[in-house]
Amino acid sequence: MYGDHTPLALSDQPTLTPLGALQMRGRGDAFRNRYLRPSRYNDYVGIVGIQHKTIDSSQLTVESSTDRCSSASAMAFMQGLYPPWLHTTCDLEVPEHTRFANGSLLNYPLCGYQYPNIRTISPMTDPDSIW
Repeated sequence: MYGDHTPLALSDQPTLTPLGALQMRGRGDAFRNRYLRPSRYNDYVGIVGIQHKTIDSSQLTVESSTDRCSSASAMAFMQGLYPPWLHTTCDLEVPEHTRFANGSLLNYPLCGYQYPNIRTISPMTDPDSIW
């Protein structure tokens, strides 16, 4: 799945548009609300045992084809699925490696943006590809 992109008539390498990025982030957010929310919500039908705040690459694999539009769509989707997470001093889930010796917290740039591991695969060389 991918979001709105530039027309193929303009280039053989379409680019994800800002609208497409917003669409994909919205899809990621919808998936998050359905599958990753904590179980205290009544409409939760999600995956038990998966991290709901931070990306744990041992729990999920994200794959995309190598073209710009698809890989950018995957990145935007993951921004919605695992949005920035601002660490707070009262949060018990803050990993120790994010604290300075004086106890203050260190956060990622862009207000806690999380960096997903996205595996890009060429459809021509992937034996599992439907192409």
